[in-house]
Amino acid sequence: MKKVKKGISAILALSLSAVLLTGCGKNVEGVNQTKLIDKYAKNCTMGDYKSLTYEETKTTITDESVQDEIDSLLKQYTTTEQIKEGTVELGDSVNVDFDGYMNGEAFESGSSKGAGYTLDPLGSAGMIPGFEDQIAGHKVGETFDIDVTFPESYQDAELAGKPATFTITINYKNNSVVPELTDEFIASNTDYKTIDEYKTKTREKLTEDAAASDKEYNRQAVIESAMKVATVNSYPEEELKRLIDNTMENIENQAESYGYDLSSFVMAMGYQDVEEFRNYVKEDVQTHISEKIMICAVAKAENITVSKSEYEAHKKKMLDQTGYTSDEQLYNVYPKEDVLYYALAEKVADYLLSVATASPTDATASQTDAE
Repeated sequence: MKKVKKGISAILALSLSAVLLTGCGKNVEGVNQTKLIDKYAKNCTMGDYKSLTYEETKTTITDESVQDEIDSLLKQYTTTEQIKEGTVELGDSVNVDFDGYMNGEAFESGSSKGAGYTLDPLGSAGMIPGFEDQIAGHKVGETFDIDVTFPESYQDAELAGKPATFTITINYKNNSVVPELTDEFIASNTDYKTIDEYKTKTREKLTEDAAASDKEYNRQAVIESAMKVATVNSYPEEELKRLIDNTMENIENQAESYGYDLSSFVMAMGYQDVEEFRNYVKEDVQTHISEKIMICAVAKAENITVSKSEYEAHKKKMLDQTGYTSDEQLYNVYPKEDVLYYALAEKVADYLLSVATASPTDATASQTDAE
């Protein structure tokens, strides 16, 4: 199957999310989850899902992780001052003016026109070879000439391969002023009073975030393992066709929003024609439905259902993740059936994690150093 380029996968996911589930009578927020589970579970034969293995993700927060947060905080309050004395060196941030000449004549695009041009850092600012190296070692305020040769591959054919002279004036160096990390700085710029308190709370927050992220990765990993022992015997054909049609319609709307017709849009994504792209969408839809069928099969076998409070907790999480401020906004994109299913899927994944065996862990961060 051809891989779709970045951006299209997100479009497909959004397209599917709005149409993935169908409503049923009662139980939780008007959705009869027993009927919902039965509808999909009947299409699946499960293998030994109680003996799964999966590759576990487990993140350890290191002192370096905490220091990165401190550095990020200090960077927010770092200021820049102009230094108008001293010698400039490679690696400095340097502001210059320049005027370029060929055969004694100024040439177009060869001048900063007195507006100043910052080379940051000097030596790696993307100027032609030799330009920046010849500035290093000169003093702020100095005016001098340098000789360079434009590369043969230079984009302007009139300059490519030709020698030129530039008159350079060094205006100033930029010096970053990083604030000192003190209790006073922490008290003034965070919700904490001391460096130690900030470090402790930062480590706790990083650990909490990492644990939540790890759990999501592990849920997906164990679901993928469960899919390997699941046999999908059939798909609900009407739903399959509806999802494909609705997804294609959403994609076409996306294409129009970018000023494309559907054919041009899918060709721009690397597909031969609309038919080839529709086949990709079909495979993608089948993957989504297959996972849903497996989730419901395990839920039925283990009598896993979602309570009202679990539904409400998951809805709140979705509100937090999406940024929607009301149930109405959420339900316009994710109907109640979707919220219920996503809550059920998490619960089934957590059950599978409880009976599965984690493979040896590849640590994503080194062990925390002793303080």
